[in-house]
Amino acid sequence: MKLLNKKENIGNWQMFSNKCYINQNSFVLELENNNPIVQLNDYWGINFYATFFNVYTNKSLNTLYDYSGSFLKTFEKKNFYYFYSEDEFIFYDKIERKSFYNNEFICDGKILNLYLDNISNLFFARENYLSLYIKHRETVWQFSLSQLSSYITDEGEEKPIELVSIIGVYKNTLWILVTNRKIIGIDVEKGILLHEIDLCKELGLAPNTIENFNFSLKDVHLDEEKGFIKSLSYRYYWEMNLETLQIKIKKDFGEKSDNTWRINRSKYYSGDNNLYFIGTNKGEVVNRAVGVFDTEKLEVVWYDTPLEEKKYLFFTDVPQASTKSLAVLDSENNLRIYERD
Repeated sequence: MKLLNKKENIGNWQMFSNKCYINQNSFVLELENNNPIVQLNDYWGINFYATFFNVYTNKSLNTLYDYSGSFLKTFEKKNFYYFYSEDEFIFYDKIERKSFYNNEFICDGKILNLYLDNISNLFFARENYLSLYIKHRETVWQFSLSQLSSYITDEGEEKPIELVSIIGVYKNTLWILVTNRKIIGIDVEKGILLHEIDLCKELGLAPNTIENFNFSLKDVHLDEEKGFIKSLSYRYYWEMNLETLQIKIKKDFGEKSDNTWRINRSKYYSGDNNLYFIGTNKGEVVNRAVGVFDTEKLEVVWYDTPLEEKKYLFFTDVPQASTKSLAVLDSENNLRIYERD
């Protein structure tokens, strides 16, 4: 890959299909052609979605535009979390402390995470650690993470299990990443706990060792086509077979970090063998590298380290990729866009 473009001081951004949209200098731009879509005033943020974007103004309005720049509508309600279409949305009211789904479902408590599966079942995770399953805007079941045993941190403090992220649904099981480096599986129909998997134990990391302590887990991905959960995390690439629940380390970058990889964040796209990541190599302690890991070849097939000479600069989030390009943001809000081979 070669560096195709670099945009400085951008705000929100998002890549859809083969186009990248950014917020820069009070404009929303389509990046490839440097095409201004909308000029903005009196706003504090933007969220991009597949067919439209939402502009949050300083008067707490939510204004929707399509990508031709046409105004769609304005909502006076505050604090939107997610959209699924122009008429399917969720927002959270900080004063009432209630979340609304399409104005028909009300859920007490702040939404921490949610997941919409391919048959329009909606899963919520809330601040009181209850997971909700919503079907046709009705609560079917609730599952409390308090059912899981608390754990002792490396500092000796006892803490309750908390949700990290919803991984996805595979064959009637909802898979969730929780704290203490565990994955749990919940029955989609009944809301009961089916599986509780200790990743450190399954990966063979001995308790109270440096490798166990250093093993961090932020991004876990569901490959629905192959029936695997996969992750590129810390020094390992591992997969869990969802039919057998067997976990296997398929790539170990090694104990010494001076000349090898440590992965911090990664992103997966369905149907793509690659994991796109930010991480460290050559003994760095911050994320100065962006790269591509091929899960079939089990190797880093491309990487770039453009931030090596800048002591305080690092990449801040997972790369986004299309068939044409790959983009990644650094800590000074510079967006680098690479042309794919």
